[in-house]
Amino acid sequence: GSNPLLSWTPVEGAALYRVVVLDPDGEAYWGWSGTDTSVPVGANATTTAVGARVFGEMTWQVVALDAAGSPLAMSARGALSP
Repeated sequence: GSNPLLSWTPVEGAALYRVVVLDPDGEAYWGWSGTDTSVPVGANATTTAVGARVFGEMTWQVVALDAAGSPLAMSARGALSP
């Protein structure tokens, strides 16, 4: 598997971004929340080590949230391949 860097365009007013990677069956496989506009698949909040890996035809999506936690924008699903 691999750990591709996911990146997206900043959304005005966003206080937090939530990323989800879906496995080949469309089930949630890995998630991340933070203020950065890029993250490698498998990273977590406390270390740069990467655990989860892309192992098949997977997809990912990011949601931008405002300071109150309300969604501001949602991306289309992007494709990931190992």
